[in-house]
Amino acid sequence: MKRIFITSSRTLKRKSNTIAFITNDGTRYVPYTEVESIYVLGEVNLNKRFLSFLSKAKIPIHFFSSRGRYLGSYLPSTHHVSGYLILK
Repeated sequence: MKRIFITSSRTLKRKSNTIAFITNDGTRYVPYTEVESIYVLGEVNLNKRFLSFLSKAKIPIHFFSSRGRYLGSYLPSTHHVSGYLILK
């Protein structure tokens, strides 16, 4: 499993069962099964559909400023929050 670090401007999209990293120089495809987490230090474009794909694949994405200061994360849920709870 890989940790992906993004340091330059690009667009993130889902293309079939891969994550597409689109730049002005071209597109790079990485199978989502090889990705453990994504760390963003540059500018990225992504949408809700891509975040939904990351959630289903259980891939977190972390955001940092260009100087490395932590800004926040998108963490997929680890369990279902609806349903009955039994207390003993």
